[in-house]
Amino acid sequence: MDHVHLARELLRELRGRRSQRALSRRLGFESNVIYRWEAGRSSPSAREFFRLIELLGVSPTSVIDRFLHGKFRLPLGRSLVENEGVVLLLQQLRGESKVNDLATALGRSRFVVTRWLNGTTELPLPVLLAFIETTTLRLLEFLAALVDPSRLPTVGHRWALLEASRRAAYDHPWSHAVLRVIETRAYAELERHRRGFIAERIGISIEEEETCLQILLQAGQIRRRRGRFVVVETQTVDTRADPDKASRLQAFWLKAAFDRYQARSPGVYSYNLFSISEADHQRLLQLYHAFFYDMRRLVAASAPSERVVLFVTQVIPLDASEPAATTSPASPR
Repeated sequence: MDHVHLARELLRELRGRRSQRALSRRLGFESNVIYRWEAGRSSPSAREFFRLIELLGVSPTSVIDRFLHGKFRLPLGRSLVENEGVVLLLQQLRGESKVNDLATALGRSRFVVTRWLNGTTELPLPVLLAFIETTTLRLLEFLAALVDPSRLPTVGHRWALLEASRRAAYDHPWSHAVLRVIETRAYAELERHRRGFIAERIGISIEEEETCLQILLQAGQIRRRRGRFVVVETQTVDTRADPDKASRLQAFWLKAAFDRYQARSPGVYSYNLFSISEADHQRLLQLYHAFFYDMRRLVAASAPSERVVLFVTQVIPLDASEPAATTSPASPR
């Protein structure tokens, strides 16, 4: 993805019909810096970008908090329009990722990435977008917290596919498992599509297989090529956009895991019941989220596709006085 071009589109969409020159002056620049940013002659730093958002009447912290589903907190007195606040955001996005891995994914040296992470150098907006895509795999969701992604030519098509994929996940959860089978090497090696192959592979009925294939075709997520189906584009699907539907979807996959357990299907099934301090309970949740996002990155980079896996985990405080369930993305790809 061309993050430089995407940054220009995002800036233009945020500005709307406002004057470039007037907006530049409101930001404190004597020159028409907005014109240079939108023309691609230079780029705002992440801090300047958040300051622009704030100037347009939107709280940068609220945007990030909504994007990260309530998991972003800045210390009192810190702000994303300051370099220190940006550094804290990068550190949270980074999680447990190693600097070398980030550098490789971003196509920069580890020394440059280290300077961004410690605040010695301010990273420009296109790199912030790339950083978000690399660490969360949810850049489209970040953009959606700011503008309508369908109005950004660079990602408009991907956003349409994501929305179609999300609807399919809500209405026909098995469709995503069918997608994963189509990605596998075993399916790709078929001379042509064989009715029932997918159903047998993941343990669903042939009727369910046919229904899912039709839904995926109508949504534009798959197409026929030389007698077989192929996935149009693989991307992370965050199903938390609609909390009620996300809850039902999570319940569906929890039941699917329970059904496989009852059927003594192969898999790793385990539990651990313990007492723990509240401080360590919070640390456990941090470890859980760090592992979950590391797992997502591993899945996104894994090749070739050979297995279709359902990964289900729960961390449940049995003595909680109020329900405090946290819904994690149901589909890592």
